[in-house]
Amino acid sequence: MRLRRFSAWLAMSGLAFVLAPMAAAQPAAAAYAPVTHPVFNNPYNSTSTAVYDEVIRLVDGADAGAIVRVAIFEARSAAIGAALQRAIARGVDVRIVHGSNTGPEGGSDDWTYDFLPARTEANAAGSWHVACGNAPGSACVGTGIMHNKFMTITSVGGVRNVVLISSQNWWGSSPYWENAMVVVDNAGLYGKFNAYFSDLALKHKNNDYYNSADGKPVSYNADGTEAASGYGAFRNYFSPIADGDGNFVLDMLSRADCSARNLPDSLGHNGRTLIRVAMNGFTRSDIARLLASLDAEGCVVQLIYHVRTDGVNASVVDALRCSGVQRWWKPTGTDLPRSVHSKWFAISGKLKSGATEEIVYTGSTNWSGPAIYDNDESLLRISGHKTFQAYFDNFSDIVHTPEATSTTSDDWRTSREPGGSC
Repeated sequence: MRLRRFSAWLAMSGLAFVLAPMAAAQPAAAAYAPVTHPVFNNPYNSTSTAVYDEVIRLVDGADAGAIVRVAIFEARSAAIGAALQRAIARGVDVRIVHGSNTGPEGGSDDWTYDFLPARTEANAAGSWHVACGNAPGSACVGTGIMHNKFMTITSVGGVRNVVLISSQNWWGSSPYWENAMVVVDNAGLYGKFNAYFSDLALKHKNNDYYNSADGKPVSYNADGTEAASGYGAFRNYFSPIADGDGNFVLDMLSRADCSARNLPDSLGHNGRTLIRVAMNGFTRSDIARLLASLDAEGCVVQLIYHVRTDGVNASVVDALRCSGVQRWWKPTGTDLPRSVHSKWFAISGKLKSGATEEIVYTGSTNWSGPAIYDNDESLLRISGHKTFQAYFDNFSDIVHTPEATSTTSDDWRTSREPGGSC
């Protein structure tokens, strides 16, 4: 597939990020009318805070009387906190469900945004926060942790039903490759995420939330109506799923048809179905084995991931080391600066249904057992060429960006991973 840069799209979408001054009370940011679009951090250039900047633009643009709902694992950003205070001063209600408050800035687990009181029945219709905690078992719905990173806003600059889903916590610093997807004017998807938010805030425990009435995957057309069949423009996936109900990531990847050999230039890669992955936490060996199998069947599989020096994902490395999967990897302890904190994968080409499609899955869900079976997590499926192209380009940016230093550990490696032979 030809690399078509999407800088023109960014310019057209108005993504020139400017932080509003941190005054106590200001009018809504002038005429920011968001559109449906992706956002990417590049830790090597001026877009290193692009996701934070977009959050601030949306909050600063929230219309008086709107409700901002946030489910976020870590919330410590002073700049975002100031934007939330500006919104409250304009008559916007702000409601946050959060987990841990530790991160690259350090600090304790104390609630950072002390301008928001804890939720009670008395203030439920106003602004508040709900703490889930940061230890295993502290999730609001599941049995793991509350790891979501999404926000909904009633209206921004007159644009209604705004949803942002992201890989990025609100740390305050931004040393990683990250992404977010903004969807607007989609009442169905907006309502679905708000129903999930309510269950998180009320701590409606359900370790099979994926299959519950509020949690089950639903497809929505671009106009916000529920898709009658197929997968529509957008589709939600909320964790956790019960252990015995399978691995939905395997189901998503298994939809790819790797028998294709003559796809048009606008799809796949060299006539074949293409799968691209940029994954922060990758510890599921069953997913690694499936990637290797899909490659062997004829798909072009390209992967950015981390080889953990503590051996946590050794079984994944073993499954990939001798495969034909094209891999870019770094040796890391936990999170190395300029590593990938995104959790997305994309398919372009033929599906086993017979359809040809370009789709992206992105959100907070790592490829780990806890993310799928225990944690409170959210994942969004987006269909369409424009979004796929943006994520395709983001992958290329990650692996081709000239390194800012000569530090060996900063480099993406394409050699065979250590620890075994083929």
